[in-house]
Amino acid sequence: MERVKVIIVDDELPIRESLKMFPWEKYGYYLVGEAKNGFEALELCINVMPDIVLTDIVMPNMNGLDFIRNLKTINPLAQIILITMYDEFEYAVEALRLGAKEYLLKGVYTEQDLVDALNRAKNDLNLVKHINNKKYNLDYSSKDNDNNKKTSNVNILEITDDFRFEIKKAIDYINQNLDKNISIKCIAEQVGYSPNYFSYLFKKVTGYSVKDYIFNARMKKAIYLLKFSNMKIYEIAEKVGIPNYRYFTAIFSKHFGQCPSYFRGE
Repeated sequence: MERVKVIIVDDELPIRESLKMFPWEKYGYYLVGEAKNGFEALELCINVMPDIVLTDIVMPNMNGLDFIRNLKTINPLAQIILITMYDEFEYAVEALRLGAKEYLLKGVYTEQDLVDALNRAKNDLNLVKHINNKKYNLDYSSKDNDNNKKTSNVNILEITDDFRFEIKKAIDYINQNLDKNISIKCIAEQVGYSPNYFSYLFKKVTGYSVKDYIFNARMKKAIYLLKFSNMKIYEIAEKVGIPNYRYFTAIFSKHFGQCPSYFRGE
């Protein structure tokens, strides 16, 4: 089995030490280095060519955004996972635009969250390698629910950057409309695909189902609003598209292991 190499980039020693304690090899990953700023990280990347990079954003000498920009010229295949603080949210959005895979919130993410993020990054890495090395075909069966016509066709799907662009467009639409009742059909229409085909492609490209992605995006936005806004909790629930306050509190508590008021120090 090919080794999946990981490096850690964070200026805080306790964060690096904590991540070094993670059972990397248990999950099929190998920690091959660490750096405390972007400059050190770039030198490390040249030497070890990591597959996955876990990086902070706000660091001295070279911040995470500049590091990501430079990394893409050195190792464009490297998958990037951000590990950030609440107040770095705006930077995290920019980092995602630059090509970061996703972000985890310091002090909030669990071991399983990290494992899931690593696995999604690995899947995406494998997909990119396939794209770059050779064109490959995926068989799929499609059924058009809109006109209730049951069809079963074997189609040839060539995964290209065009598909990834369409999925990015869909993700942007989701993030801009989290306060609304977003349906898969509605999202699929934004990129010109049938709901079934879009769901299939979204999972292949991102590693998430559409439903899971929307849920996680809503939870992350809720955390941000709890920490950095004066909105009431019921207002936040409405803002993330879950207007039932009791239901929002229940699923939020189940997801994070703490009730919403905990993140306000109440």
